[in-house]
Amino acid sequence: MSTRIILGKSGRTIFTFKCKQPKKSKYGQVDIMIDAGNKLYFEHVVAGDFFRHYVGADVQINSISWHGFYESISKTLLNTPVINVKSGKSKIDQLWHLGTINQDEPYAVPICSLYVPDIMNLENTEISSYNLTGKIKYEIIDLDDFGECRADIFVTPKNISAQQVLDSTLGIVYKVMDVGTINDEEGKLSFLEESKRDEECKLYSFEDENGHWIILRIVGRQFETEFAEKLNNTFSLLLHDPNHIYNRIADRLIMVVDPDTEVETIEGEYVMIEPVNVLSAPQLLRSVYEKELQT
Repeated sequence: MSTRIILGKSGRTIFTFKCKQPKKSKYGQVDIMIDAGNKLYFEHVVAGDFFRHYVGADVQINSISWHGFYESISKTLLNTPVINVKSGKSKIDQLWHLGTINQDEPYAVPICSLYVPDIMNLENTEISSYNLTGKIKYEIIDLDDFGECRADIFVTPKNISAQQVLDSTLGIVYKVMDVGTINDEEGKLSFLEESKRDEECKLYSFEDENGHWIILRIVGRQFETEFAEKLNNTFSLLLHDPNHIYNRIADRLIMVVDPDTEVETIEGEYVMIEPVNVLSAPQLLRSVYEKELQT
């Protein structure tokens, strides 16, 4: 039974997400299909550090296929993974990359973020119905109560559960770090707005038929980085930079802070912080996290 994540609004499907097993993979475990709802098109599609920005007024995009595997084309040559950008069944662009979902990097890979406005024109979209006893397992999330929001989607390698990831040292990435961290080559950290974390941040997790877990994080409107700011309050898609994400997420130092250290807040005030006794430099979050998964 295949698993399909459905995001809905006003009783209508606005977005679907599903994972498939690639048939010709030499390395990498997952193909991902991303689709807007029937007769819907994304207003913007921004593709990570590819610096590609597709605007709905210029080109109608309603489908993305995210291929995360290397395919053998001869004894000595491999095709790298690719993201296909589509309008209907027509392929309008290809973005080659190096990202895979595999056991060597055992974390929940950030795939995309869907931006959803408070009000959508769905007059031409039919009310959805699903056969809940058929061969497809539907996981349906209704977004009506969220207003303007963003849905961040992560996928784990096979047989690594969402709970393992969320309960680990690396779990902070999925609970408080914002997606700006994922797409920033310089390693700058960005966090969800603190006032919105508890009330407006909801985490869901679903296991598919192949042993992968999909983590869905829904958050309210955030202070966005410059390249994503234009996506707020639109029906738009941000494809996260798939290259070397694990390094940006997990290779970070967690240092002991001396007692009575003062730090400056965003508001310009100075506050005292308690000593942090988690790890001492130069231990890496990555090595500690991977040891946790082995126990």
